[in-house]
Formats: sequence, structure tokens, C-alpha cells
Amino acid sequence: MIKYNPKSWFLFKGALIKKLFVGMVLTTLLTAFLCLLHMKFGYINIKWSAALPGYMGAALGLLLIFRNNSAYDKWWEARKEWGALVNLSRNMALTLYSMFPNGTKEVNACYKLLIGFPYALKEHLRKGVKIEELNQIEKEDLELINKVNHKPNSTLTHLMF
Repeated sequence: MIKYNPKSWFLFKGALIKKLFVGMVLTTLLTAFLCLLHMKFGYINIKWSAALPGYMGAALGLLLIFRNNSAYDKWWEARKEWGALVNLSRNMALTLYSMFPNGTKEVNACYKLLIGFPYALKEHLRKGVKIEELNQIEKEDLELINKVNHKPNSTLTHLMF
């Protein structure tokens, strides 16, 4: 769940805003100064073209389209990789089942580690693994996994040995 911070509207999270901030402030100050000279003192006679807002809107629209497309491309690439990971885990489990159809204790532990790996990776990529979500893994393995910082790596290491 995303938590709302009412003061977060002024936080600069993007790299682009940090680079453009000084130029935007200077442009705003210059524009305010020119408007003050025009409206209060009448020193400058500013003529506005009716086409200017249209040009600015078109430029802004193009910038938004490019940002939206690149964000969608990144999302789609991540979606394909996650689907490949899930398919690979499923195929490994099917291969284990075809090699050991009776399901010994070791094979069942491997199944549970295969199930736990995507959960551990998902949580590791977000904000840290919640051990209670890996409840399908055997207690002995879970205690060893809990001792390390990179829990997805530890899950794979236990799967190999």
C-alpha cells in the first residue's frame, strides 16, 4: 500500500527536475519581472501570438508521449522477465517431478524452495523480504535464509546444495 505524505509534493525525486530546476526558477523570475514592467509601468509592450499556447501544448504533449512510451517499455520488459522466471521455476519443478515421482523429503524441500524464490525476489526488489511470506519453505532452510541479507541468493544457494 502506498502511504501518502502531504509534504511530498515538493520533494524532487526525478533526475530531470533536479537538472532543470535552476533554469526554471530563473525563467520564472525573468518572466515575472517582464510582466511587472509591462503591467505596472508600461515600459514594455508585449504582444502575444495566438499560436504560442498551441505550440507549447504540442511540445508538452510530445514530451509526455515519449515519457509514457519509455515507461511502458520498461514495464513490459520487466513483465516478460518476471514471466520467464516463473516459467523457469515451473519447468524446474516439473523436471524434478519427472526424475523423482515419489517425492522424497529432499525433493519436497526443493519444490518449496522453488516456490519461495519468486516471493523472496519480489519482496527483495521492493522493500525487503518479509519472512512470514516464505512460510512454504522448511523451517531449517528458513532459519538459514533469514540470517543473510540477500534472501533470494540464499534461497538459490540452498536449492543448489
